[in-house]
Amino acid sequence: MAVIASLDLGNTRLKWWLDGPEWSDHGAISNDALESGLRALPWSVITEVRIASVRDRSTTTAIAVLVDSLSAPSCDVRQVISREWPGLLTFPSTDLGQMGVDRYLAMLAAASAEPDSDSVVIDAGTAMTLDIVIERVHQGGYIVPGQHLAWQSLVAQTDRIQAPKDALYDAKLGPGTVTHTCVDHGIRLALVSLCRQVIIDQMGAANCLVWVTGGAGAWLVPHLPGAARYQPDLVKRGMDRYFSLCL
Repeated sequence: MAVIASLDLGNTRLKWWLDGPEWSDHGAISNDALESGLRALPWSVITEVRIASVRDRSTTTAIAVLVDSLSAPSCDVRQVISREWPGLLTFPSTDLGQMGVDRYLAMLAAASAEPDSDSVVIDAGTAMTLDIVIERVHQGGYIVPGQHLAWQSLVAQTDRIQAPKDALYDAKLGPGTVTHTCVDHGIRLALVSLCRQVIIDQMGAANCLVWVTGGAGAWLVPHLPGAARYQPDLVKRGMDRYFSLCL
């Protein structure tokens, strides 16, 4: 039984998928429980591991070494390499040495799904990234603190703002009436406003699609123009495409 394990190592958690003839499973492991979480995967049936990481080199190497020790000797462990981007997209003005693999893979997935369409690709994770692709050419993008990171910044720099203990969001972006809702709605409105402006700037192209992924993507999508598509596994789809092109 051949099972492929795809590992997306992000800033706050590792997302995993298992794909095989009799397997289709996925989950997430927080960064403070990576070793125990990885050990719990069914390594006896895993025949290939694919890793995409935005973490620093030492952390990525440590995860790769752990995976190699857990998997069978015949298991092939492969990584997305930032200097080996397939040619489906072009980056004439972008410094690829500074491009996170998650951003690239999300754009690759969008371009592969709709090759004749331009796209705005939004990853609403720890950081929110927005990338614009016109005729498969990367036009540049934006990176800002994501929802939770913005909250953490305010909590760290102010005495009277405390981190929320539960999900506050009520689908409203109007002015808050207590400190928590003022902060929550303010952060979300700032993120929504940025996304809306970028999308509106690109909507002159009739074939422009909006793709949204990341943990905060589900609440974001209903506030966006352009029939935005929420794809929580967009980076995984990009990994599948990357490795199909790099065989």
